[in-house]
Amino acid sequence: MPTTPAKVLLVSDYPLGHPAGGGCEVMVDLTARLLDARGIATRLFTIDDVPDARRTARTYISHARAASAL
Repeated sequence: MPTTPAKVLLVSDYPLGHPAGGGCEVMVDLTARLLDARGIATRLFTIDDVPDARRTARTYISHARAASAL
């Protein structure tokens, strides 16, 4: 029986290089590159994938548009 290639969704607040980003984004990028090098497809999901991604304390905990986009 053939196996399905592995796919990993990585979720981070910001993409690498975003002015508000930091160490987490660097680690997510490194993780993606290490997985890709092993033949594991990756996809990054960030604030750029969420329409109307304004942040408030409430939407940071429960953001319906982010959940829908994900």
